[in-house]
Amino acid sequence: LLDQVDVLRGYEAGAVDYVTKPFVVEELVARVRTHVDLKRSRDALRRFAQEKQQMAELVAHDLRNYFANIIFAADMVGGAEGLSPAHRRMAESIRSSADSGMMFLQAFLEQQEHVAHGAEVEPLPVRQVLCEVVDLLERKAAAKGIALELQEHETIIVSGLRAGVAHVLQNLVSNAIKYSPRDSRVTIGATQTER
Repeated sequence: LLDQVDVLRGYEAGAVDYVTKPFVVEELVARVRTHVDLKRSRDALRRFAQEKQQMAELVAHDLRNYFANIIFAADMVGGAEGLSPAHRRMAESIRSSADSGMMFLQAFLEQQEHVAHGAEVEPLPVRQVLCEVVDLLERKAAAKGIALELQEHETIIVSGLRAGVAHVLQNLVSNAIKYSPRDSRVTIGATQTER
């Protein structure tokens, strides 16, 4: 008879099942069949995730071209002489929306890639992710004369997919820039609350 400690040690080493002697042939065959089916299912899911990732990359390639054209046109229109303030704001809004679309597309692709390669939830330092978001959006803020200020805060660790967390924070800061008046300040901070 197997000792319970040995069984646990086997599982910790990567075993997924065990059979004791003397064994019953029908039970052994059933267990093997179950594990073969599980392996096939895992392989099928992995292939599906990879195919999904490839399809997303194909669609994203075309979408990037559309966004690039919109950004180029918005910059051309926005830089034209004699443009009324209202039309200039519209050009800036178009450019801002296209920038947000590009960021969303990039975040989506990164998340799909992580999922396709079996990415797992991980501990994420909030300040580090916020710094990355500020670096990414600083140019967009500067175009409106907006200063991004990252407040000091206690160390906070959250759990999640890096790409997903970054995408949520990018949306929040991007919206703050979009809806704040010109030549203002956007203050970014984080606090931890008890549940």
